[in-house]
Amino acid sequence: MDATLTFVARRVAGGWLLHSDALPEVEVTSTRLTDAHARVREEVAKATGADLDDVDVVVNPELTGRAVGHLEAASALQEQLQQLADRAREALALGVQFLLEDGLTQREVALALGLSVARVRQLAAVPTERPVPLTARHMQHLYDSGALRPPQ
Repeated sequence: MDATLTFVARRVAGGWLLHSDALPEVEVTSTRLTDAHARVREEVAKATGADLDDVDVVVNPELTGRAVGHLEAASALQEQLQQLADRAREALALGVQFLLEDGLTQREVALALGLSVARVRQLAAVPTERPVPLTARHMQHLYDSGALRPPQ
């Protein structure tokens, strides 16, 4: 078979009922969800005449009842947590970069923040969404090189 077939597993008395809209003639029951994938593959191979090794199926359990709301809330909270972790990493990277721009060494930043020097080096290299400010030293270099004229 060329395509992956998706089967929905619905909880019924005594086990699971599995079906696919793509192959409605195949309906499989399984007492355990852990056995369902193998059972569905066998039945699809029988119904289509395909070799068992060529049958690729995905079993998606249909969850209902009291747990669903809690599982959806947990998923939303995990997504928010990931977004907050990303923002925290960027804020830490910016903080490290500002400390380095202010003249602290990587070792000093590591000691001050309780990080390893290697982690400070990683954070210093993180691209951040900010314009890079020119320090006084950068400005002086631009004036000295003639690339920029001092204000009159």
